[in-house]
Amino acid sequence: MQEQTSDQIMTYYICRLCRSCGDGILAKLLKERREEIIMTSILQYDQAAHEAALHDDGYEEGEMKTRVSAVQSLMETMKLSADQALDALKIQGKERESIIKAVQG
Repeated sequence: MQEQTSDQIMTYYICRLCRSCGDGILAKLLKERREEIIMTSILQYDQAAHEAALHDDGYEEGEMKTRVSAVQSLMETMKLSADQALDALKIQGKERESIIKAVQG
């Protein structure tokens, strides 16, 4: 199976959208400006930035889960309060507030 580039995938979906819109205003616009829309979509799509954003979101979520787990572990094994566990891990600010909510919720 041939691997498709992001340009080919984008073109495929725009063409499908053009065919599926019927006779409405959007369909007319898409058909009249099809090439322009395809080129704009291709030029504006930054696959590396998209993948980096997905990675960053997943990384931050995973890091937060790890910190919540660490706080819970300290609370259970060392019999610390949430505040004491957060102090021990030197967690401050908004992150601290988010972890407190996660631990209590």
